[in-house]
Amino acid sequence: MTYDLETKKLFYQSLSNLLSEIPAADKLIVLSDFNARVVGNDHAAWPQTMGKFGKGKMNSNSELLLSKCSEHGLTITNTFFNYPDKWYCSWKHQRSKHPTLLDYVITRIEDLKNFRSTRAMRETECCTDHYMIRVR
Repeated sequence: MTYDLETKKLFYQSLSNLLSEIPAADKLIVLSDFNARVVGNDHAAWPQTMGKFGKGKMNSNSELLLSKCSEHGLTITNTFFNYPDKWYCSWKHQRSKHPTLLDYVITRIEDLKNFRSTRAMRETECCTDHYMIRVR
């Protein structure tokens, strides 16, 4: 979030170059912390890129991520499964303790049918603000 727009654009251009090199026939799963918030009520604007279950408020990185996914025929699997915050969110704000999803599992639109679930899981019961992504 602290990087300037030019640095973010360079990152997404590098990501685009990398995605362009992957043959269309190959399975593709991208796991990353994009520091972007995608929100389910924006589903109508990005119907194949995201599902109806994004939570929170969009931030400045959201459109960069959604645009790149749309450009490459990718979808954000996390937003297609409706879970309580403890299984959905991968980060908790230090002061407000507000849970947020920033870590995504992204795949090709046509491969979404292979996903039964994408959810965040706590690493340990005692650490409520550490999460990992698990794909079933």
